[in-house]
Amino acid sequence: MEQVDRFDLEQKIMKCWMVTDDLDEITKYFIDDEKFQDRCGDAEYQDELMNKYFGLKELYEVKFQSLWDTFEKLIESGQLK
Repeated sequence: MEQVDRFDLEQKIMKCWMVTDDLDEITKYFIDDEKFQDRCGDAEYQDELMNKYFGLKELYEVKFQSLWDTFEKLIESGQLK
């Protein structure tokens, strides 16, 4: 089994955190691409759908920030070297 250290863990956390960028990209795609303007219902429905994407992004931002804070505390306390 390959040896891993805290820097490997840090990289994996940061890579996972990029899901929030992915959510931004897909939301922008649905908002800006003309082919979706008339296919997703009326403007009110489209706003509701986009708000759900924004909410999902915020949820993951909070979760990843909490994970990162835990990671930093473990390093500071010497439990993760």
